[in-house]
Amino acid sequence: MQQRDPDKRPGTVLAAGLVTAITSALVFVFCALGALGMDAVIDEARPDIERELRENDYGNVDFGDIQSIAVGVFVFFAIWALASTVLGLLALGRRNWARILTVISAGLAGLLTLVLGLLAIVPWLITVACIAAIVLFFVGGAGDWYGKKRGSGQLPQGTSQPWS
Repeated sequence: MQQRDPDKRPGTVLAAGLVTAITSALVFVFCALGALGMDAVIDEARPDIERELRENDYGNVDFGDIQSIAVGVFVFFAIWALASTVLGLLALGRRNWARILTVISAGLAGLLTLVLGLLAIVPWLITVACIAAIVLFFVGGAGDWYGKKRGSGQLPQGTSQPWS
């Protein structure tokens, strides 16, 4: 059996980083466009929203509040997606902290899109990408590759993994 080059990035890590970066970049574009276009969309629904607010008791909520919340949600997810894109790319550079943060982000995004997937098919695709990234960041020699210091042929002294 042939020995794996300890400094060569495992294919699973490359796949995980690319799945993360590409999926997150697509979500970023969608959310950024959603934030930019939300004013126009919500203006179309203004008569219905104002009627709903008049007919039911929502406290001191007005149309402007709803508009701000809708745009804010898209901005929040756009920023999260942009951060995930950057983390996925940093994880490809053998930064273990970026791998861990990417996995945490993917786990949260996977749970969120799993719930949203009950409403539409697109979130299910994101859920699958999140699960794939989480698994790929930990199989196929990924742990050993991240455990080694860059450029050295050795693992950190006295450990086989950085978290041991």
